[in-house]
Amino acid sequence: MRYDFVPLPDVARWGVLVPTADGALAGKSVLTVNDLKHMPLVIHHREGLQREFGLWAGVDMDEFDGSATYNVLNGGPSPFVTSGLGCVVTTDDHLDGGESADVRFLPLDPPLKTRCALVYRRHVALSKSASIFLKQVKRSLQSMHESSGKE
Repeated sequence: MRYDFVPLPDVARWGVLVPTADGALAGKSVLTVNDLKHMPLVIHHREGLQREFGLWAGVDMDEFDGSATYNVLNGGPSPFVTSGLGCVVTTDDHLDGGESADVRFLPLDPPLKTRCALVYRRHVALSKSASIFLKQVKRSLQSMHESSGKE
């Protein structure tokens, strides 16, 4: 493995960023696999995330209308939706609250959640500040773990 990681206590919830003006979605508070089969979807490029999504859905990814893929959502995912390219499959931790009023996030049902982690390259010398940061994160997580009574 080329990377190492530190598990974080946060959990990201998967959902879909959809246009608020879409009348078919107006009354929905969650989206199911059947809902997604009829939508143009913008999905993450990473195969591991696509596989996780496909396992959740219990269907082959070919059953979805994948209109585009993304790697990094620079500037936020709203433009994909507002431009009409498709609805963005993402996690709530990628939303910064600055999304357009023309879009909204609908979580998946049944819920799909992903554990968060701090990932860094293994066997690569970290800068002094990065090394201090990593040690502090580990120390803080250990302290949280001990104070919660979990040994």
